[in-house]
Amino acid sequence: MRPLEKDGTFGAKSRMEYILDNNGEKIKLPSGRYKTKKVTITDWDDRGNAEIWRKGWADTLNKHLKHFNHEEQVDHRSYERQGLEILPTIHLGATAHALEQKGIHTERGDINRAIIAENERIKNINKEIRKAKKEKYEILNPPPPPKPQFLIDVENSIKAKESPGYEHWCRIFNIQQMAKTLIFIQENGYTDIKSLQTAHQNASNDVTNTQNRITEIKGELKTLRKQKEATETYRRTVDTWKEYNSNKWWRQSSKDKFYEENKADIEAYKSARDYIYTELKLEKFPSLKKLSGEISTLTAEQKELEKALPTARQKANSLNVVTHNARMILGYNKLEQQHIDPIASVQDRRYTNNIADVPVCKSSFVAARKAGETPQYFQNLYLNKECAEAIKSAVDMQMAMNKNEMETATRIIETYGIERVKWVLATIIANDTSENFAPHKEWAVKIKLPNEPIDKPVFEIGDGKKKYYPNFIRAVQIKDAEIRYNKGEKLSHEDNMAVAKLKADAHNKRNEERREQTVVAHELTTPTAYRSQAAHSTPSQQKPAQQSPQQQAPQNTTPTIEAPSPPKKKVYNRGR
Repeated sequence: MRPLEKDGTFGAKSRMEYILDNNGEKIKLPSGRYKTKKVTITDWDDRGNAEIWRKGWADTLNKHLKHFNHEEQVDHRSYERQGLEILPTIHLGATAHALEQKGIHTERGDINRAIIAENERIKNINKEIRKAKKEKYEILNPPPPPKPQFLIDVENSIKAKESPGYEHWCRIFNIQQMAKTLIFIQENGYTDIKSLQTAHQNASNDVTNTQNRITEIKGELKTLRKQKEATETYRRTVDTWKEYNSNKWWRQSSKDKFYEENKADIEAYKSARDYIYTELKLEKFPSLKKLSGEISTLTAEQKELEKALPTARQKANSLNVVTHNARMILGYNKLEQQHIDPIASVQDRRYTNNIADVPVCKSSFVAARKAGETPQYFQNLYLNKECAEAIKSAVDMQMAMNKNEMETATRIIETYGIERVKWVLATIIANDTSENFAPHKEWAVKIKLPNEPIDKPVFEIGDGKKKYYPNFIRAVQIKDAEIRYNKGEKLSHEDNMAVAKLKADAHNKRNEERREQTVVAHELTTPTAYRSQAAHSTPSQQKPAQQSPQQQAPQNTTPTIEAPSPPKKKVYNRGR
């Protein structure tokens, strides 16, 4: 490439120089000419400069494109250098380009069009791959649940009093945070404000203990590393010290000269010895292997604690917010201002004797808060969760020990009451999307549940155990029909049949128990000698014992009605 002169003309891009011999003389060729070589005047033909110029051009172009609000950017590097999975097109040439401009397809143009189509296909494949990777990451790293924030005290907020719009926003914000607070309490299974405060205190103590332990580990590591450094220094300088302290020195000047030459090692030995023996008061230098093991153990523990510390802080902060919000929701601040113990007042309102006597709160959270029944709402929520856990345990035991569903349902109903058991089962059916509870969907709809999701908590029962719940639900329905029948309520034909079957089963069970008691009583009243003789006699010698009508066990436990026998014909003896 030719350079530009000052007057704007192109200059020479190279010149010829004579090649000289060892004496500095020109070398003459047989043709009579002198041997020469070509020397470039500029370095414009260097490929490195071409790279610099291409980059400068791209930077200048991108600067102007950005200035005029264009999103396109230019990169002077090849696709391979950029790390892009794009196939490069081939050079068309002037002739092929002119034909393509006129709409005439050329061989090179067809090749480039095929390459462009392949690039578009690669682009779509990469897009699908990125989408799949994103979905995989979201599955493996689910987003954390929404964290509740502090409620705003609207009544004491000066800004809320001055701005109706801000007051309206605060009330909506508080409702959202109340819902998040309630979800947090449900998911973590806190039963009352005292347990919530205890969990908050324990979480705060965990953070404090973790921080203190990290500080202790740092101090121990500092001491151990200093011991290790002193031990390594001792091993490295002990030979020099022994030589310096030996009796081979006849002249003090020679010893002083050795000290000056090895002053650093001798002083390092003295410092290490004083640290181990004087400062730490150890009897001997510790083992490097033991020190390295202790350092490794403490370092691993420190890493684990530092990794767990953010999670512990997050838990403590969440519990702090939830505790604050729960106190505001329950009105504890106002009670404390009136010198009333809020925890004792809530405990007085909780169940004390029979759980089945506690009425089921069928209102939503918002309605309960408006009516001032928030403690009753939370009490109902916790009892529902306990009832769901009891049902789950009962179904598990029924599945494992093959117990009767009616006995299991009766025990649960006697503990928690029929209304609560029905409410919990209806909640389980409403939140389930499988076909296991399809026959009972219509029954669950009749139980009016609140529409808000926070009022219908999800009780975990396990997908593999759902198939055992329909039998339990049917047993609860039969017991419910029996309870309503005993109260004198009018039942449907299906419920009447279920109650009749239940009574028949109970009658058969009582007859079976009576028969067993009769057999046991007969065995107890039979003489021992007779039982021993009967046991050693042959079957032909054994005679059945005569039993009184009262001792005879009924053969058929099901009550039956015998048909009346026809009257016997009277026979007269007329004599001979």
